[in-house]
Amino acid sequence: MPKIQYFQPPGPPLPPATWRKNLRTWVLPISVLAGLLLLVLAVGALVLGLVNASYFTAHGAVRIDCTSGKALDGGGAHVGATVRLIDVRDGDLAGSAPLVRESGASRGGTCLASFTITDVYESDAFLVEIGDADPQRVTRAELGEGIVLY
Repeated sequence: MPKIQYFQPPGPPLPPATWRKNLRTWVLPISVLAGLLLLVLAVGALVLGLVNASYFTAHGAVRIDCTSGKALDGGGAHVGATVRLIDVRDGDLAGSAPLVRESGASRGGTCLASFTITDVYESDAFLVEIGDADPQRVTRAELGEGIVLY
């Protein structure tokens, strides 16, 4: 069985590790700069996430008569009418877009006209005004998923 040695056998001294002494002065400044860079990246990501999370895209549609392009309920909604989203809290206009006929098959003379409004700021509820039709109250969740109005 070989003899276990815990210490190096005697011999000439090892050359001094001068690179460690020279590098030691740079460790602290480089570590501080790396920490600051990570902090700036984390704060930037947080701010970007907060800004982007406060907006969404609203989707919706209206059932229309395929031949006339007017809403089935006889209201003022029609293809080409302006859809306006109004924030219920303060009455400000949150966004607007035209009502556009969707391509696709109709069922019994009924088609869909849709709208998409991007960059709508977050709110609990909105009033949707389409043309001269009466406004309808909808929630943010309904607009986010896509709601069929009238």
